Amino acid sequence: MTRNSLQLGYDYILSIFNGFTELESRKDGGKQLLVRYMELDPQNIKFCKTPLERGEYSFKIVYLELILSQTQILRKLEQDEKVKLLKYATDYYKSKDLLKNNYSQFGQSTTALLLGRFLDVEQDIELVQQKKQDNQLREFLDHTFPLDKTGMDAIFEKAKKYLKNLNYE
Repeated sequence: MTRNSLQLGYDYILSIFNGFTELESRKDGGKQLLVRYMELDPQNIKFCKTPLERGEYSFKIVYLELILSQTQILRKLEQDEKVKLLKYATDYYKSKDLLKNNYSQFGQSTTALLLGRFLDVEQDIELVQQKKQDNQLREFLDHTFPLDKTGMDAIFEKAKKYLKNLNYE
Protein backbone atom coordinates (compact mmCIF):
# COMPACT_ATOMS: atom_id res chain seq x y z
CA MET A 1 0.00 0.00 0.00
CA THR A 2 3.05 2.29 -0.03
CA ARG A 3 3.49 2.62 -3.80
CA ASN A 4 1.50 3.13 -6.99
CA SER A 5 0.51 -0.53 -7.10
CA LEU A 6 0.40 -3.44 -4.71
CA GLN A 7 3.22 -5.18 -6.56
CA LEU A 8 5.44 -2.11 -6.42
CA GLY A 9 4.72 -1.89 -2.68
CA TYR A 10 5.55 -5.56 -2.23
CA ASP A 11 8.76 -5.13 -4.23
CA TYR A 12 9.74 -2.17 -2.08
CA ILE A 13 9.17 -4.07 1.17
CA LEU A 14 11.08 -7.00 -0.35
CA SER A 15 14.04 -4.67 -0.96
CA ILE A 16 14.24 -3.48 2.67
CA PHE A 17 13.04 -6.55 4.58
CA ASN A 18 14.71 -9.90 4.03
CA GLY A 19 11.81 -11.85 5.53
CA PHE A 20 10.01 -12.02 2.19
CA THR A 21 13.21 -13.08 0.44
CA GLU A 22 13.62 -15.87 2.98
CA LEU A 23 9.97 -16.88 2.58
CA GLU A 24 10.24 -16.96 -1.20
CA SER A 25 13.39 -19.08 -1.03
CA ARG A 26 11.85 -21.70 1.26
CA LYS A 27 10.82 -24.89 -0.46
CA ASP A 28 7.72 -25.09 1.74
CA GLY A 29 6.93 -21.35 1.74
CA GLY A 30 3.90 -21.71 -0.53
CA LYS A 31 2.64 -24.70 1.40
CA GLN A 32 2.80 -22.83 4.71
CA LEU A 33 1.09 -19.77 3.22
CA LEU A 34 -1.60 -22.02 1.78
CA VAL A 35 -2.22 -23.51 5.23
CA ARG A 36 -2.78 -19.98 6.60
CA TYR A 37 -4.96 -19.08 3.61
CA MET A 38 -7.18 -22.11 4.17
CA GLU A 39 -7.71 -21.04 7.79
CA LEU A 40 -9.41 -17.85 6.67
CA ASP A 41 -12.93 -17.60 5.28
CA PRO A 42 -14.24 -14.43 3.65
CA GLN A 43 -17.67 -15.23 5.09
CA ASN A 44 -16.30 -14.72 8.62
CA ILE A 45 -16.25 -10.98 8.04
CA LYS A 46 -19.93 -11.09 9.02
CA PHE A 47 -18.84 -11.79 12.60
CA CYS A 48 -16.74 -8.63 12.82
CA LYS A 49 -18.64 -6.06 14.87
CA THR A 50 -17.02 -2.79 13.79
CA PRO A 51 -15.86 -1.34 10.47
CA LEU A 52 -12.30 -1.42 11.82
CA GLU A 53 -12.53 -5.15 12.56
CA ARG A 54 -14.02 -5.77 9.09
CA GLY A 55 -11.21 -3.79 7.50
CA GLU A 56 -8.55 -5.65 9.44
CA TYR A 57 -10.06 -9.00 8.50
CA SER A 58 -10.38 -8.05 4.85
CA PHE A 59 -6.77 -6.90 4.70
CA LYS A 60 -5.51 -10.13 6.28
CA ILE A 61 -6.86 -11.90 3.22
CA VAL A 62 -5.62 -9.21 0.80
CA TYR A 63 -2.08 -9.32 2.16
CA LEU A 64 -1.95 -13.11 2.19
CA GLU A 65 -3.25 -13.30 -1.37
CA LEU A 66 -0.68 -10.76 -2.52
CA ILE A 67 2.15 -12.78 -1.00
CA LEU A 68 0.75 -16.08 -2.31
CA SER A 69 0.45 -14.57 -5.79
CA GLN A 70 4.19 -14.07 -6.13
CA THR A 71 5.45 -16.27 -8.94
CA GLN A 72 8.38 -17.51 -6.82
CA ILE A 73 5.84 -18.89 -4.35
CA LEU A 74 3.44 -20.32 -6.93
CA ARG A 75 6.17 -22.20 -8.80
CA LYS A 76 7.04 -24.26 -5.72
CA LEU A 77 3.57 -25.66 -5.05
CA GLU A 78 3.03 -29.40 -5.39
CA GLN A 79 0.14 -30.69 -7.50
CA ASP A 80 -2.19 -31.32 -4.54
CA GLU A 81 -1.40 -27.83 -3.20
CA LYS A 82 -2.25 -26.31 -6.58
CA VAL A 83 -5.67 -27.96 -6.51
CA LYS A 84 -6.29 -26.72 -2.95
CA LEU A 85 -5.16 -23.21 -3.82
CA LEU A 86 -7.45 -23.01 -6.84
CA LYS A 87 -10.36 -24.48 -4.90
CA TYR A 88 -10.03 -22.04 -2.04
CA ALA A 89 -9.27 -19.00 -4.20
CA THR A 90 -12.26 -19.62 -6.49
CA ASP A 91 -14.47 -20.09 -3.43
CA TYR A 92 -13.07 -16.88 -1.91
CA TYR A 93 -13.75 -14.97 -5.12
CA LYS A 94 -17.39 -16.10 -5.08
CA SER A 95 -17.76 -15.27 -1.39
CA LYS A 96 -16.25 -11.82 -1.80
CA ASP A 97 -18.58 -11.19 -4.73
CA LEU A 98 -21.57 -12.01 -2.54
CA LEU A 99 -20.22 -9.69 0.19
CA LYS A 100 -19.44 -6.70 -2.06
CA ASN A 101 -20.25 -4.20 0.67
CA ASN A 102 -17.42 -5.63 2.76
CA TYR A 103 -14.80 -6.47 0.15
CA SER A 104 -15.49 -4.20 -2.85
CA GLN A 105 -13.74 -4.60 -6.16
CA PHE A 106 -10.40 -3.94 -4.48
CA GLY A 107 -10.91 -6.87 -2.12
CA GLN A 108 -11.72 -9.13 -5.03
CA SER A 109 -8.75 -7.90 -7.05
CA THR A 110 -6.14 -9.77 -5.01
CA THR A 111 -8.10 -12.99 -5.39
CA ALA A 112 -8.30 -12.42 -9.14
CA LEU A 113 -4.57 -11.62 -9.13
CA LEU A 114 -3.80 -14.87 -7.31
CA LEU A 115 -5.91 -16.86 -9.77
CA GLY A 116 -4.52 -15.06 -12.80
CA ARG A 117 -0.90 -15.39 -11.79
CA PHE A 118 -1.45 -19.04 -10.97
CA LEU A 119 -2.81 -19.61 -14.48
CA ASP A 120 0.06 -17.60 -15.94
CA VAL A 121 2.68 -19.66 -14.07
CA GLU A 122 0.92 -22.83 -15.19
CA GLN A 123 0.99 -21.51 -18.77
CA ASP A 124 -2.76 -21.82 -19.26
CA ILE A 125 -3.01 -21.44 -23.04
CA GLU A 126 -6.16 -19.33 -23.00
CA LEU A 127 -4.81 -16.87 -20.43
CA VAL A 128 -1.36 -16.64 -22.01
CA GLN A 129 -2.92 -15.80 -25.39
CA GLN A 130 -5.25 -13.22 -23.88
CA LYS A 131 -2.38 -11.66 -21.92
CA LYS A 132 -0.45 -11.14 -25.15
CA GLN A 133 -3.37 -9.24 -26.68
CA ASP A 134 -4.83 -7.42 -23.67
CA ASN A 135 -2.62 -4.67 -22.24
CA GLN A 136 -4.88 -4.08 -19.23
CA LEU A 137 -4.75 -7.78 -18.27
CA ARG A 138 -0.97 -7.84 -18.73
CA GLU A 139 -0.53 -4.75 -16.54
CA PHE A 140 -2.79 -6.27 -13.89
CA LEU A 141 -0.95 -9.60 -13.77
CA ASP A 142 2.54 -8.14 -14.02
CA HIS A 143 2.20 -4.99 -11.92
CA THR A 144 -1.22 -5.19 -10.15
CA PHE A 145 -2.53 -2.12 -11.94
CA PRO A 146 -6.35 -2.00 -11.84
CA LEU A 147 -8.47 -4.39 -13.87
CA ASP A 148 -12.19 -3.94 -14.37
CA LYS A 149 -14.72 -6.35 -12.90
CA THR A 150 -15.36 -7.97 -16.28
CA GLY A 151 -11.67 -8.80 -16.59
CA MET A 152 -11.51 -10.19 -13.06
CA ASP A 153 -14.62 -12.29 -13.67
CA ALA A 154 -13.01 -13.68 -16.85
CA ILE A 155 -9.96 -14.77 -14.83
CA PHE A 156 -12.28 -16.41 -12.31
CA GLU A 157 -14.06 -18.34 -15.07
CA LYS A 158 -10.73 -19.50 -16.55
CA ALA A 159 -9.60 -20.63 -13.09
CA LYS A 160 -12.81 -22.62 -12.56
CA LYS A 161 -12.29 -24.30 -15.91
CA TYR A 162 -8.65 -25.06 -15.09
CA LEU A 163 -9.63 -26.49 -11.69
CA LYS A 164 -12.21 -28.71 -13.32
CA ASN A 165 -9.55 -30.03 -15.70
CA LEU A 166 -7.11 -30.63 -12.81
CA ASN A 167 -9.69 -32.60 -10.89
CA TYR A 168 -10.30 -34.90 -13.87
CA GLU A 169 -6.62 -35.67 -14.50
